[in-house]
Amino acid sequence: MTDVLQIRALQFGGCVWPYGSILIELTTPASFRVTGPATSGSSDVVQGRIDDVTIRAKNAICDFTVSGSMRASLNEATQKLAVDESGFTGNLLISQVKGCLGQVQNGQAMNITMNLQLTSPDGAINISGS
Repeated sequence: MTDVLQIRALQFGGCVWPYGSILIELTTPASFRVTGPATSGSSDVVQGRIDDVTIRAKNAICDFTVSGSMRASLNEATQKLAVDESGFTGNLLISQVKGCLGQVQNGQAMNITMNLQLTSPDGAINISGS
């Protein structure tokens, strides 16, 4: 697998759980690694993984960390990174739980499914096969 881009920041907005809104942030850079083919074109949907993920979620009554990796695909035409780490695979695990009224437990697997709009100061992100 090859690292093709580093994700330095993720903006999560409107995140809620049963006890209200919750702040969620990526605390360290993560890497998108290609696991599928790519061509020299600019319209591939390239399969990969986002590794080295560390996300912190917190509000007044709950604070926890999520760490691991997520399945993802990069759509070069739309510049969207689709994340689909579902099925409670154990690739993302919860730790450092404080509070949370028993709703979140250390060692619990977590799902994350989202679509992220990518931006880069260098322009469009396209991956070439070799």
